[in-house]
Amino acid sequence: MLRPLALLDLVLLVSLLGASRLGPDAAVSVLGPLHGAGYVVLVGLVLYGATTRLWGWWVVALVALSGGAAGALVAERWLARRAT
Repeated sequence: MLRPLALLDLVLLVSLLGASRLGPDAAVSVLGPLHGAGYVVLVGLVLYGATTRLWGWWVVALVALSGGAAGALVAERWLARRAT
């Protein structure tokens, strides 16, 4: 569940950055809240995982400090390797 949400958040972030540089303000006003909501859901998901002891608090810190998607993808890859 973490990977698809992180990829969606990454696509929204890249789209938001591109729209802010190239596109009209209308695209930014739509993409900004979508990316923000995705980030909040992503942080909530990793907080839930940390409180239920699925993983450590380092995952929450990594996601929060990296801006969301990048940290979530790194953490998900590490967690997947550890699970196998």
